[in-house]
Amino acid sequence: MDQCGDSAASEDGSCPVLDDIDENYTVRDCSTVEANIFSDEVEEDFSIDEPIAVDPSAAENANGLDPYIGREFESEHATYIFYGEYARHVGFGIRKRFIRRSKLNNEVIGRTYVCSREGIKLSRKEVDHPRPTTRLDCKAMMKVKRYENGKWIIIKFVKEHNHELYPHSACIFESPLINTYNEAPKSAEIDVSKTILLATKRGRPKKVQSTEKNCRNLFENEQREPLSIGDAQTLYDYFMRAQVSNPRFFYAMELDEQQRMRNVFWADTKARVDYAHFGDVVTFDTTCLTNKYETKIVSFVGVNHHGQSVLLGCALVTDETKASFLWVFRTWLTVMQGGPPKAIITDHHRTINLAIAEAFPQTCHRICLGHVMRRVPEKLGKACTNNERFIYKFEKCVYDSLTVEEFERRWKKLVESNGLLDHEWIQTLFEDRNQWVPVYLKDIFFAGMSTSRQGESVKSFFDDYVNEKTSLKDFIDQIELALQRSYSAEEKADLETYRRTTSLITGSPYEAQMASVYTMDIFKKFQEEILLIPSCTAVRVREEGAEVNYVVKELRIKRNGLRGVIDYEVLFNGYETKVCCVCRSFEFKGYLCRHAMVVLFAVGVFDIPSRYILKRWTWDAKNIDICNGSQDSGPEFVAKCFSDLRADSLKLAEESSLTKERYRTAKIFLKEALMKVASMEKVPVSDPNTKSKEAQRITWQQN
Repeated sequence: MDQCGDSAASEDGSCPVLDDIDENYTVRDCSTVEANIFSDEVEEDFSIDEPIAVDPSAAENANGLDPYIGREFESEHATYIFYGEYARHVGFGIRKRFIRRSKLNNEVIGRTYVCSREGIKLSRKEVDHPRPTTRLDCKAMMKVKRYENGKWIIIKFVKEHNHELYPHSACIFESPLINTYNEAPKSAEIDVSKTILLATKRGRPKKVQSTEKNCRNLFENEQREPLSIGDAQTLYDYFMRAQVSNPRFFYAMELDEQQRMRNVFWADTKARVDYAHFGDVVTFDTTCLTNKYETKIVSFVGVNHHGQSVLLGCALVTDETKASFLWVFRTWLTVMQGGPPKAIITDHHRTINLAIAEAFPQTCHRICLGHVMRRVPEKLGKACTNNERFIYKFEKCVYDSLTVEEFERRWKKLVESNGLLDHEWIQTLFEDRNQWVPVYLKDIFFAGMSTSRQGESVKSFFDDYVNEKTSLKDFIDQIELALQRSYSAEEKADLETYRRTTSLITGSPYEAQMASVYTMDIFKKFQEEILLIPSCTAVRVREEGAEVNYVVKELRIKRNGLRGVIDYEVLFNGYETKVCCVCRSFEFKGYLCRHAMVVLFAVGVFDIPSRYILKRWTWDAKNIDICNGSQDSGPEFVAKCFSDLRADSLKLAEESSLTKERYRTAKIFLKEALMKVASMEKVPVSDPNTKSKEAQRITWQQN
């Protein structure tokens, strides 16, 4: 077997763009290496002094990256780097396909580089679960030969590909290699054809390429710490399964100085699509898994238009350092390919706070109120928590304070009367009060993801699947079940909204208006506000031009069964038809409160103004006008198209599943549609059920 003769470093000591690899291994589209099904083949003979005709027009019109027949290079290695850089720019992977050696001295005198999708994968009948092929018989290639003067010249170049190109996710990046690899690979117990590598040093990410040894190190290394070899294999197997079913599944890994996995991140297609629609508010949740390294699973969770939790990405971290959290945040933000969230909710964790302040400086960071309240018994001890009056007053101070002044007055009285002035945790809570106390955050939209009232709770996405006794293997088994149930719940809610059999239970014009606008789940929450309107009375207290101040008196039943009246200040602007309540329900949850609607009714506004109807809560939250938009490419466009088509597909599925005839008609239609769409991009499709799209992967080096 011929070996590549170039070293991993250039003569000036700088690292090349690509690491040299064995002839039977392939540098893949997205920083990967895969076993070549072909043996080492030799091209047809060509004379070493054969003249070559230079294409003048191609040479004149080519830019610095374009190959053309007759282009000269100083060395074979230079041709490899050149074609690799061209492939990165255009968006495909390359492979060293043929080699030609001199019969006189066995020196390399010719090379052929091909697209990584060249060739046709040979079938193996004995394989029970064959992997999806990535070979599409692509003819794109570049052939070079060495002349007597030592120059290497392009003698053949085929530009056209028969598949989609990915210039933003190409595999070859100009950065130092993490390792070199000069020996033949071991038996392929672990397939490295779809592996992505994240690099070793801490800091802001920078893209680099991955070599075969890099990939194998991830899953074949002893993995003494921080992850065991069994954990690594479990992750790898899951990623391989996910790539088959998710056309744009992404995963990334960070290694420590000994090339062992430290942190891992992944996100599927739906997570990236959902972030485009519902990435305004995100919860960052951490859960400890059972192993001797105390690995934590961290998840990014959003809320869709049904008020359901949606997973926006996962990561495993093996240490709770600022550097690890920064890596996770920056990786996630890059993968989502959008701006940072407007608000993020986390546990009360000092290291996470510091990392968020650096990674998302413009994002409003809120500490989960439920997390704070659950820790009260643990932090304050029995002396306070066994006192029912203390618990009642603590909750009243936190939940019922309508102004900052009211909260701070109640807090001071509470801590003084219970001897907590010098309590360290209480002091820390008060210092961080603007991050967890509702009265400080009422003007920030949180999509209902953090508790605002006593008795409310927000569940983690994996609450029903993961606990402190869950191993990594068990978690991987459970995550697919959790995701499937999440997808099914959303589809069910979509269908219920489309069928819409909402029953109106009051005569309110606002109820009738929003019944056909909001999704079923959000409408039910809005309907709760409608039902409480009769308990409210609006009293005009002051008028100044277009602005009118009201006090809405709401009758409440207290815990002890006694009645009480709570006053809410509401400001109405007649010129702009704006209404603002001191409870800030709209600002916090995204729909109007009963107090605001009482005032609207009092001034004769019987339709809720459009500014108070958030599209993210409506039945068509994911629907867009693709045809009339100016954008026709990029990740955001893809996400919007995906969501729009998915909504139509649900309607088709509902109508087509009623009878066998409808079902058969829909199947024929879908098969024809898929074949037609695929042919438009010149992508061969033999079976509409084929799931052979590759994952989208990038690699980073951190400084």
